[in-house]
Amino acid sequence: MDAKWLADNVPVTGAKAEVTGVKAEANALAATAFGVQTEYGLVKHEATVIDVNKILEGRVQEARDKEQDRRLHVLSVEAVSIKDLVQKVKTDLIRDAGDIRRAQSAGDRQVERLVADLRGKVVTIQKKLLADDRVLHERITKLTTRVGKVSEVAHNADARSKASRVKTNEVLGKVKALDREVERGRKLVGKLDKEVGTGMQRVGALERSATSASRSIQSLHNHIDGLEQALRR
Repeated sequence: MDAKWLADNVPVTGAKAEVTGVKAEANALAATAFGVQTEYGLVKHEATVIDVNKILEGRVQEARDKEQDRRLHVLSVEAVSIKDLVQKVKTDLIRDAGDIRRAQSAGDRQVERLVADLRGKVVTIQKKLLADDRVLHERITKLTTRVGKVSEVAHNADARSKASRVKTNEVLGKVKALDREVERGRKLVGKLDKEVGTGMQRVGALERSATSASRSIQSLHNHIDGLEQALRR
């Protein structure tokens, strides 16, 4: 932007324009004065032409000075008003900028609190999943031990009788099915370990899988108990 259009320079530029207007009016007044001078010459006024010129020039200069003073005063008042307006706008902008910075800082603090809370929840979920994983591993280990014992009992029973052998074969088939179920459970545990980082979205699926595995284990417990009772008979 041209420097002459800045807020501090506008009054000066306007004052120059006003002075130019005053000069133009002064020229018009001078022309009128010359006309009056001619009229005075025609009526043969007592004053000389030189005196008339001096009087007229003095009046013109006086009128010019008064008009110039008046316009300069108006321009000064307007300049003060413009400066006050500019200062008010600057003050408002500074205040608004401060409000914006404070609001932004408050928003940043709130986001930080939310992030911290979310991290705490994720850590809690991860700990719970790890604890559930350890419990599931322990149950699988115990189940594997019991399966080994059942297999041993089944082999001993096979040596005692053909009927027991048939029953044992059925048990072995169920044991193999259980082994496959255990293997699927182990694969599921590995998959769950990999999916811990996904957080809450996978918690529901993990709980459903754990429930299903628990039901299978309970069913197997019941079946093994029945088998042990049958073998004892």
